[in-house]
Amino acid sequence: MLTATDRLIVGAIFGLLVALPLVAAADEPVTVRTIQRADDVKGDHEYRKIIDPGRGVPGSLSLGTTSSGMLLRQATLPVQGQHHGILPRCRDRATNYGTEELVQGLLDAAEQVSETHEGSPRLMVGNMAQ
Repeated sequence: MLTATDRLIVGAIFGLLVALPLVAAADEPVTVRTIQRADDVKGDHEYRKIIDPGRGVPGSLSLGTTSSGMLLRQATLPVQGQHHGILPRCRDRATNYGTEELVQGLLDAAEQVSETHEGSPRLMVGNMAQ
C-alpha cells in the first residue's frame, strides 16, 4: 500500500516522467512506462522502487485535475449510511465516487463525530467525483 509520501512522490514523478493517459482494467494494477529508466539514475535512492515501470499501483488512483481527470478503480460512497448521506440534489449526478482513502476517511470521520458528539446530525456529502 502506498503511503501519503509515496503518493506525493508518485504524483511529482508522473508530471516529469510518465506519458498519460493510463488505461487500466478495473481489476488490473496500473503499470507505468517511464521516459527515463530507473537504472539511469545515479545513486541508490528509495524512489527507484516508485518509478519502476513494472511496479503495479494497488488500490484506487486519482489522475489529473478536478475538471479534467479520472479515477482508476474508484470506491463508491453509499448514498445512505448510519452516519452519512449524499445530499438529495447530488444523488442523481452519480458523483459519490472517490479513492478508497477518501471514501474510507469520510466514513471514519462521520462515525467518529457521531460517537464523540451524541445527537449530532449525519455528515451530508455533495459532489465528490464522476
